[in-house]
Amino acid sequence: MPMSDAERLLHDMRINRDLRIGAYDCENGITMQAYFIAHGYVFTDHEWENALSSLRLKARDEEAAAEIIEIREWYKHMRGIT
Repeated sequence: MPMSDAERLLHDMRINRDLRIGAYDCENGITMQAYFIAHGYVFTDHEWENALSSLRLKARDEEAAAEIIEIREWYKHMRGIT
């Protein structure tokens, strides 16, 4: 089964420093979503959450799981999700 855009983005953010920095430099959830779309990543908040949950279950160790949790919290903050 092919990776969803959300899964692909999570993977790419972990290995592509420029992509990660660009995302972290976004001012708010709207500019962040536009940044992702401009880079070919189109997904819903629900798809993002599913991708995070899947990756967390597959995490190789506690450090990798903690990284995924940090990304989840950053995304929720940027998107205004409680």
